[in-house]
Amino acid sequence: MLAQDLRPLGIHVTAVAPGAFRTQFLTKESLVLGDTAIADYSDVRASHARYLSIDGKQPGDPVKAAEAIIEIAESPEPPTLLFLGSDAYNRATTKMRHLEELIEKWKGLTLSTQFETAAEV
Repeated sequence: MLAQDLRPLGIHVTAVAPGAFRTQFLTKESLVLGDTAIADYSDVRASHARYLSIDGKQPGDPVKAAEAIIEIAESPEPPTLLFLGSDAYNRATTKMRHLEELIEKWKGLTLSTQFETAAEV
């Protein structure tokens, strides 16, 4: 919506969805996690452990990411959404397939909620 609202003013908007990039983000100096473990949050702790285990092994090159962002900033028609990195791309395409399946599965119920005489918008 923001991109549509600002387009008439000549302002472009791009949301960047990055994957894992080999930066200092996952170092113990940067990512501080609490010491108290709560059993109800064991899944969250497990995800933290997975993130910490890939520190220094992230597939994304931050220099190439910066170059990509500069490229879209200089583009006359930049995308409204840009995924950066193979992991971000793979998560996005998996999510799109799941969303398409979900939409089709519930299509009947979705379409059953309008007035019989309603025109499609």
